[in-house]
Amino acid sequence: TIFVNVIGPDSVYSSSGTAFLGKVEGYTASELSGVEGYASNTYNGHAYGGLFSTSAEGTGIHYGLKADGYGSATVNTYGVLGSATNTSSGNTHGGRFTVNTIGTGIHYALSSNASSSSTSPSYGIDATAYNTSSGDAYGGRFSALTNGTGVHYALSAEAAGSSSSAVYGLNLTASNSST
Repeated sequence: TIFVNVIGPDSVYSSSGTAFLGKVEGYTASELSGVEGYASNTYNGHAYGGLFSTSAEGTGIHYGLKADGYGSATVNTYGVLGSATNTSSGNTHGGRFTVNTIGTGIHYALSSNASSSSTSPSYGIDATAYNTSSGDAYGGRFSALTNGTGVHYALSAEAAGSSSSAVYGLNLTASNSST
């Protein structure tokens, strides 16, 4: 094990460039991980497999976590893939996004966009839900609380186009193969 710029028992520091880079390459059918984090807590506190944050200093864009996925094969490519399992009765979130309301700028808990230069569809968000029991399943659930004096939208949809194809602010489809 090699430690570079160690500032604590488990810390790596850099004043410029990259403090830590995890890279793996291989030709194998199994999974490869550039960086893998694991946390276990047998008490009531939080356990983070990875915790990423940024300072408020500077004028550039700040990312707590920025993930890019590049693929050149016929399989799916994910910038971020979140999954969660809870074997008890607590809520389970594959991804959960919250935002603090400090500051005067626009606040987004999740901002998503998609661009494509192919004939395949491009989705900013693609949400699917499965439940093999009797509980409800939501591909997306949107709610707005009535706190504050501003206008509240559970879902706001906007679309703009500059081609001869149809443009929809919201396109909904539902099907039920049972009663």
